Amino acid sequence: MARKVDMNLLNSLIEGSQNQVVQKGTPLTTDPNFPLFTTPVNEDVVVYIPRTNVVVTENGEDMRLLTSHIHTAKVGNRTRQLRCINGLLGNPAFDALGYDGTCPACDAMSEVWELYKMKLESEAKMLGVDPQTAPDNIIKPIRTRLLEEMALKDAEEYVTFTVVVIPSSRLGSPTPDAMNAMKVYFVHWRKKRYEEKLLSALKTLMNAPSHPAGLLWQWQFTYNTGGKQPNARDSALNARYNVITDSQVIEIYKPFMMKAEELAKEFTVLKAAEVVVANQFMYKEDIVQEVDKIMANTRKLVKDFKALSSVGGVGQQALGGFVPQGLLNANPLMNFGQGVQGQQGQSLGLQQGVQQVQSQPQGFFVPPQN
Repeated sequence: MARKVDMNLLNSLIEGSQNQVVQKGTPLTTDPNFPLFTTPVNEDVVVYIPRTNVVVTENGEDMRLLTSHIHTAKVGNRTRQLRCINGLLGNPAFDALGYDGTCPACDAMSEVWELYKMKLESEAKMLGVDPQTAPDNIIKPIRTRLLEEMALKDAEEYVTFTVVVIPSSRLGSPTPDAMNAMKVYFVHWRKKRYEEKLLSALKTLMNAPSHPAGLLWQWQFTYNTGGKQPNARDSALNARYNVITDSQVIEIYKPFMMKAEELAKEFTVLKAAEVVVANQFMYKEDIVQEVDKIMANTRKLVKDFKALSSVGGVGQQALGGFVPQGLLNANPLMNFGQGVQGQQGQSLGLQQGVQQVQSQPQGFFVPPQN
């Protein structure tokens, strides 16, 4: 039985909990003073990119980015990211963290793809098609869904940089409280997105700069919702990123840009590596533990598929017999594909405790269980 709280503490507990903020989702940074920029839903924002990380080079100047290779993972309904450590070895810092050039997340990808192929072959067989030769309109939706279901993804290159959001009205001018309400963020994007959205926008300028820092931007996340509830995903997909070049507008924002430079001084590349969870270097043994958690269900499903295949259940020619009772409850088909309707009328469903899988040209039947 839980211990009863001392009643003498109750008033203080009540008062101290009135302004409680509950953490939703997976933490993106380990320090709330250095937040991560998230997509505004159906909203436009004025953004200034400070010169905090600008460095002078032999060719002029450039803006330093924190570059990292990231694995994206799904654990239940939560998404998290792990820094890939493949190829990192050979200096005392890597040695101290146990790095030897291998990456536990990269190593686990063979199991992820194994399950993907098993599911694809199973669903294709239920539709009576070959996944290698089936028409795109049949097999592509299945491939897309199975890719989204993968517990772990191959590493992608990301960049982290700094922005300052200046609260502005719909007319494009700073709000009355903008000077005190400006907010500094780290932005953590796929490198491809940074290049296609920001660097490409620079090329449209008459005297194209080599980096986006020191410029005022309008990031537009508004879009035609078609009457549906707006969401962050569609806001990001429809986003437009434009450099503000109007000299009168820039003149209005100059005091805010100067203040932004002061606010962003501590948002360095080093700080981005320290506090942004996706960028953090973990000890290899801790990465192994995280990957084991992420991969637990994938490994179970692979094992179950192989067990069913041994009696002709999934991905093999059916043997015409019954699936043993011991394998019924472990049937991986219980975990995906329910209610899938094929182009040729085949379907997978569960009715009154009876699971029947139709396939062409062969299949198997699970009898009712008492």
